[in-house]
This record gives sequence, C-alpha cells and structure tokens, in this order.
Amino acid sequence: QGQPASSHPPRDTEFGVTARGFGLQRRVEMLQWRRFGPGYRKEWSEQPIDSSGYAQAYRNPGDFPIATRYWIAADTTLDGKNVDDDVLKEFGEWRDFRPGFSALPANLAATFQPEGDGLGTADNPLDPQIGDLRVHWRVLELPPLAGKVALQGGVWIPASDAVAAGVVAGSDTVA
Repeated sequence: QGQPASSHPPRDTEFGVTARGFGLQRRVEMLQWRRFGPGYRKEWSEQPIDSSGYAQAYRNPGDFPIATRYWIAADTTLDGKNVDDDVLKEFGEWRDFRPGFSALPANLAATFQPEGDGLGTADNPLDPQIGDLRVHWRVLELPPLAGKVALQGGVWIPASDAVAAGVVAGSDTVA
C-alpha cells in the first residue's frame, strides 16, 4: 500500500498559505479583557469575550475581523482510489505549521508581521494591546494507513466502518 496523496493541497488564499498536507487550519486569537475576581486581566482567546457588563474601560472590540477557518483536501487518494473524509477525521493528526509568508498580500503585510510561528498585529509583540490578533496555522497529516482502512465501492473508508457495514472479505479489501 502506498502513501496517501493529494494533487490540490489545501490553501488559505486570504493569507497566501499552502500546506503540503491533507488539511489546513487557520487559528485566530484576539487579546481581550476577561473578568477575573473583582478586576480584569488580558487574555488571548479564539472566541469573542462578551464584555457588555464590564466597566467602559474594559470593553472588548467585538467580532474578529478575520475568522478561524479550516480547509480539507478534496481529492485525497490512496493507491489511485479516493479516500473518504471519515479517514481524514479519524486518523489525521493536526500539527503546528510555520508557513513561509512570501505570498502574504500587501494589504495584510501592512497589518501583520511575523511573530513566533505565525503572524501578529501588535506593534510590539512583547506588549500587545487589547484588540491585537495572533494567527497560527496547523496542517493535517496522515500516518501510515495499513490495516486502518478498507476499500469499499472503490473508496477507502475506516476499517471499523467497513466491519460495521458487513464488508465481506474477497469482495472488497482491508489494507
């Protein structure tokens, strides 16, 4: 059994990021205020923090200007046969990914600069301000699939799904 392949790797066109894996996730965080005991503290969060009941000086900006998103390769194959998305979901492993930013569009390059393994909007990354963003990417990789998938109707599916569906040995195969 060969290695899974995709002829169209997932791409974040907004940032010009392409991954050599089977999925790409863009994670966006914003520095926001969070109530902490009788006071407030700054916290990075992937979700808007409702600050409607906070003191005026501790109100958060609201919606994120850029969303967390993910893309899955639509044409994953193994030995020339399509791989069902359930295989990617069950066996795929998300790993941190530091892309090159040479394809970053000019409008985003004016706002974002490299920060760690991703990008950030802070003028001073050591002293970010409320409303600053951090963006990181993760790539979906597949381990060897031998013994984990079965060929059913010309499509690779998780072997456990094939057993549950009653695939008969000989008509389709487990790899």
